Amino acid sequence: MAVGINQTAPDFELQDLQGKTYRLSDYKGKIVVLVFWAATCDISRRYVPYLNGFAETYWARGVVTLGIDSHAFDTEERLNMVLRKRPLTFPLLLDRDGKVADTFGVTLTPTVVVLDGEGVVRYWGAIDDRSEEKPAPDKIYLEEAVDALLLGDEVPDPQNEPWGCEIERTA
Repeated sequence: MAVGINQTAPDFELQDLQGKTYRLSDYKGKIVVLVFWAATCDISRRYVPYLNGFAETYWARGVVTLGIDSHAFDTEERLNMVLRKRPLTFPLLLDRDGKVADTFGVTLTPTVVVLDGEGVVRYWGAIDDRSEEKPAPDKIYLEEAVDALLLGDEVPDPQNEPWGCEIERTA
């Protein structure tokens, strides 16, 4: 069963493309944004400029952003090719077996999960209210959630259905 809103996330350990290991527990005491993203997903790639700006702006406020690629077929070669064209300003971690995505009930990219300083899930879902029919957002759920946590408030809208590409699995 996936970790839900107001539940504590279990620790996990993943590596980036350079082999550096990241553990969720290394960020205890910080707000952490997990961005489930995929090089093979056009919708994920469209969010790169926004996500880079978000990561840089909120890093200055003590918020950690970690990208997670759970698509089984996003090879290192493909990831490097995509990232050369559209580099991320935050780490992209590899979740080849999809266990971390499963832990958080993520099936589509992009999906964001926001954890408070105690590792409790406070937001899950869409980055904003964009869709195929609505290319420009009116509401940015991710920023609303993080801003609320930074102020010590409850997240006003803790879950919104994401839209995007289904995470590809091996079998």
